[in-house]
Amino acid sequence: MNGVAVAVAGIAGAAAGLGAGMASVWLERRERLEEEELEERRAYEEDCARQAEEAAAKGTEATPAVPWKAERYGWTWLERWSSSRIIWVTSRTTPPVAGCSSTSSG
Repeated sequence: MNGVAVAVAGIAGAAAGLGAGMASVWLERRERLEEEELEERRAYEEDCARQAEEAAAKGTEATPAVPWKAERYGWTWLERWSSSRIIWVTSRTTPPVAGCSSTSSG
């Protein structure tokens, strides 16, 4: 019985992880997080360019702009790979139920 519980827990955990990933991607799209970040990046780059122009007009050296570190949206390669492999492995390693045998006694 313990082996069955472990297998069921593994499958349930994999399904919960897959569901959480799908919900995360759906929320990212619904809230338009990627579009919002692109707007923020555009504003940041315009601000950096404006500061560089002001520094050039004053004849001073502009402070170096810190590179923009973009967020990643959607499924990562690890999520895609691990969720499918965990479900595949746990579905094939389910142990037999205790008390049942594959041969019949007669």
